[in-house]
Amino acid sequence: MRSRIIKYLTFYLLIVTRNFGFAQDLCNSLPPGAVKGAFEIVGNLTSGCTPLNVKVRDLSGAEEVHYFFDYRNENSAQLDWWGSKDSSGAIINITDSPKDYRIIQYGKKNGVEMFACKTVTVLPKPRVSYTQCNNFVTVYVPNQTLNNGFNLNYKLGTDPEISLSASQLPYNSGPKTVVFPLNLDFYFRNNTGQKLCEVNQTITLNAFQNPNRGNISLVEMLTPTEASIEFSGVFDPSGYEINLHEKYSPSPPVLLGSKIPGKYKFSIPDSSKSYCFSVSRTEICGGTERSSMLCTIPFDPISPGPASNTLNWVNPPINLNNSAVPLPPVFGYINVHNTIKTKVNNSSLLPEIILPTEITKTYSIDCKKDYCYQINSVSEGVFMNQPFKGVTKSLERCISRKTMLTPPINDLLLNVNDSNKIEIVFSDDSGWNLNKSIFHLIKIDQKDSLQTDSLIATPFIFKPTQVDPSKDETCFRIQYTDICGSKSVPSASVCNILLKVDKSDDLSWNHAKPFSNELIDSYEVLEYKDNDNQIGNQYPLSKTVFGFDTKLDAFNTEAKFRLKAISPAGKESHSNIVSILITPLFFAPDAISVDANSINDAFEVKGRFGRVKSSQLEVYNRWGEVVFSGPGKEWNPDGNMPSGTYFYKILITLNDNSIQTKAGKIELIR
Repeated sequence: MRSRIIKYLTFYLLIVTRNFGFAQDLCNSLPPGAVKGAFEIVGNLTSGCTPLNVKVRDLSGAEEVHYFFDYRNENSAQLDWWGSKDSSGAIINITDSPKDYRIIQYGKKNGVEMFACKTVTVLPKPRVSYTQCNNFVTVYVPNQTLNNGFNLNYKLGTDPEISLSASQLPYNSGPKTVVFPLNLDFYFRNNTGQKLCEVNQTITLNAFQNPNRGNISLVEMLTPTEASIEFSGVFDPSGYEINLHEKYSPSPPVLLGSKIPGKYKFSIPDSSKSYCFSVSRTEICGGTERSSMLCTIPFDPISPGPASNTLNWVNPPINLNNSAVPLPPVFGYINVHNTIKTKVNNSSLLPEIILPTEITKTYSIDCKKDYCYQINSVSEGVFMNQPFKGVTKSLERCISRKTMLTPPINDLLLNVNDSNKIEIVFSDDSGWNLNKSIFHLIKIDQKDSLQTDSLIATPFIFKPTQVDPSKDETCFRIQYTDICGSKSVPSASVCNILLKVDKSDDLSWNHAKPFSNELIDSYEVLEYKDNDNQIGNQYPLSKTVFGFDTKLDAFNTEAKFRLKAISPAGKESHSNIVSILITPLFFAPDAISVDANSINDAFEVKGRFGRVKSSQLEVYNRWGEVVFSGPGKEWNPDGNMPSGTYFYKILITLNDNSIQTKAGKIELIR
């Protein structure tokens, strides 16, 4: 047994390993039976600067060759053997830190798997900035990751080259006296002295031509109450003040703190309003460097229609620097370009250009697909002689018909019919004019709601059979599914009126709500005729009354009652029917006269015999002898019967087969 279990486990592990696999470095360890491939990187690149265009050339001679430009120890089964075979290359782009990219070649050669790898180190652009005024220039070098053996070097004009290791960052040269114009060159040097990723800038006396002036390049909503901003500028350790302005508000801005150029997150006070960000710093020669503003785009949740989606958003300002009116030309200008990005089932469509003044858009949709939308705005122009450009991204709002709830049905009525069965009648007043594929009846329990029934076509009436309205109060809701798969908000609940009889044969009922959109205006107690299903007396009652004292004197067999609730609009809902069995009552005379005058000359048991099935009467003389025995309830003594005291006993069998006995004595008088 144990060997069989081990065998099964071994087989299972082999299957899992082959189909799902564990991490495996195919660059350093070929699978059994695989062969080594061969390729070269065009130009024999081993490193380069972002964005790096890496092209490869096959040297393996194999017929089917694939390349993956960022291999991370995937095993053979995880590689895309059916993917692109394109060997033209890839553009590798990074931002902050050097990164090693492993390129793997894989395929089939002579029927077996083939693998080969090469590594390229991609370097970010070196980050150096400067400020200038009068005849001074200050160079700032922020913290950044350097490759092993690399330094970041810069050369300002004719000054000697400055070489900085990672441990010397951040770096501030302090003000240097210069003659304008002059060049600032910065680059990496590796341990062999090779110069990499060189950037050249010309510095002039005109500070507005400095490419390092503060500019907010991105404002993106992350959540309804959180935004991310990214800005560039001088890497002065004292940083830029980040200011938050409410759109078109005269109130002063809120200072969010001081930061060096980079990407940061901030809370938004009110998700329904647009807020504008700007950065500013004090320059080394006095004065203030200010960026233009970039503003958020509040994007409301999508309003769905039967076959459309409606978008509503708040546009960023179309005037320079959050101004409610155009500023004079001396301040500059702004151009705003708005677009809507749409994804259908996670596939992106081409962005649609929208006017800067548009704040709503309705799109026709295929309701069986999922849609996502995002409002993007590009603001560019000149502010105070300084060019600027930034992108604002709203939240991405998505909608799926699988999760959205459509308007509810509002018009329901619960009634208990003449057969004591519940009927729930409703009309489709949802206002949702998309066809419904099915309607659901939901029974409400104490802990949960359970679908109990469904129907497809009219008439709109449910007749649940699994509940007894004479025993319990039960509540229901209606929900529908449209032809696109969306479920509605469940309707308001309706509950049956539960009519009960207490020990005193009086009626009481619950505070039920049989109408979904109306309250009860009044009640009527309906009284049925004795031993008949026709309504007899009707007793109107106030809506605040929940009990009724019955009068049973006129009934002989069974008293039946029902309660009717009436809405202000005249709708009617009935309760269950209750029955009160009338207790049999028997009366017998204590004397009869047998004198041939036909008055009181027969013994007869009288009373309520409505529920009597049969009776047996026996009469005894004073010595216990039976003088009469027979069915019925009457004894007619003949003329020879002597006067005196007699005794009787009557056995009465009721409809439910129960037996009642009445006994007594009677005087026979002649």
